[in-house]
Amino acid sequence: MENKLIQLNRALFTTKAFDSRSLGVLASLVHPCTEAGDLNVEIARGGRVQDRFTVQVVKEGGAPQISIDMAASHKGVAADCDCHKLGADDRLLLVNGALCFFASTGVGGYSVRITKRDEKRTLVLDSAKETPAGDLYTVTLVRPGAYSVKVGEGKAMEVKVRSPKGAKNYDPRQGTLVAVDPGKGFDPKSVEQLSGATLAFQFKSAGSLVATLEKADDSAGDAIIRTPKKPKGK
Repeated sequence: MENKLIQLNRALFTTKAFDSRSLGVLASLVHPCTEAGDLNVEIARGGRVQDRFTVQVVKEGGAPQISIDMAASHKGVAADCDCHKLGADDRLLLVNGALCFFASTGVGGYSVRITKRDEKRTLVLDSAKETPAGDLYTVTLVRPGAYSVKVGEGKAMEVKVRSPKGAKNYDPRQGTLVAVDPGKGFDPKSVEQLSGATLAFQFKSAGSLVATLEKADDSAGDAIIRTPKKPKGK
């Protein structure tokens, strides 16, 4: 059996600011598709287009969700893995289904542009500029500490991230839904959660936000030591 080298993505632990206009490993975008029709999708990194494909939004016969790995778009996938490759048969999406854009590797810098496949090439989404109304921008905050989230000129939202050390029933799949109105602010106005949980920001109107680590909680850096249980009968 061949041993594989494990690579640690330092960006998971060193990133201090998250901008909704730049997607990455810890920051994803969910775009609901409410109308039938063909969509042209472009995935870019650092402003350079890495991939283009078409998604058909249909009334029946499609999937309720299509997950798209933006990292696989520019570098391909490993020779022994086709889990993230988007095939032609996987591009049928049900009306009111969602396109979920995420990155499995890298440090970020991704953006998505979607246009209707009509004569005018009507713009549906350009995440490098703003997140449209109804879309979800999700960010997973790993480093414990105090964060501020700002949108427009309104008052910042406060987020406190605690270490899961000593927490009971810890489940990183838990998250918090936050309504975002660029003209009014956030609802709720503050959140406290454990490291690794996700914040899902749903935009009521088009805009962008920035989440910044204001003060790290370095006391949470102590190693978590677990003693394995001894097998019964020994």
